[in-house]
Amino acid sequence: MNILFITANGIEDLPFGGAKVSRRNYMALKNLGKVRVYTLKKRSNLCSLISILEGYFPPILKKDHKELRNIIKNKYDLIFYDGSIFGKLINVTKNSRNIVFYHNCEQDFISVRFGNRNSLKKKIYQILIRKNESYLTKHA
Repeated sequence: MNILFITANGIEDLPFGGAKVSRRNYMALKNLGKVRVYTLKKRSNLCSLISILEGYFPPILKKDHKELRNIIKNKYDLIFYDGSIFGKLINVTKNSRNIVFYHNCEQDFISVRFGNRNSLKKKIYQILIRKNESYLTKHA
């Protein structure tokens, strides 16, 4: 079985919870077949701003859609989304079997990240997460 593992955490053995769970999921999928990892890494603040203007939660950009289209030309039996923030990336993989692993309810988790302060960045991130998480949930 060919599996595409899409993540923002990566699969390195890092000490924090999200990375540990991502690594565990990756190792479990390796027992099912050949796994290719596509990592959406943190980019510059400018790229984050572009991502927000395009309606995606950072670090996703429209160019990731193009890269994924090229990658999935190779037939994948399963696309595994390692998180719920990927939103409309699922449009690229809609003709495949898709699984989404929810690390958190990210819209609520953003409050943990930003705390009680009500900043513009927090509000924008909450809107983007709600939009992207809802879209991914609906179409996975």
